[in-house]
Amino acid sequence: QLEYRPMSQKPSQKCRKNLTMDIKMHFSEWDHMWHWTLVGYEDASAIHTSKSLDISTALNDIKERIAVMMDDEAKNYR
Repeated sequence: QLEYRPMSQKPSQKCRKNLTMDIKMHFSEWDHMWHWTLVGYEDASAIHTSKSLDISTALNDIKERIAVMMDDEAKNYR
C-alpha cells in the first residue's frame, strides 16, 4: 500500500537561475570567416562577438565563452 506524502512547497536549497542566451552565426563570403555573436540576457553587458576561419574553432570559442559566463554566474550566486 502506498502512503500519500504531499510535496514540499519550499526548496531544500537556493536554486541557480537559468542563463538565457542567443547565439547567432554566419559565414561571410566577403572575408571567408565564421562570425558569431553570443548575447546573455541576465547581464546586459554580456555581449560577445568574434570570428574564426573554420566552424569548429568558432563553436569551440562559443563553448569556452559560455563556460566563462556560467562560472561568472555561479560566483555571483554564492
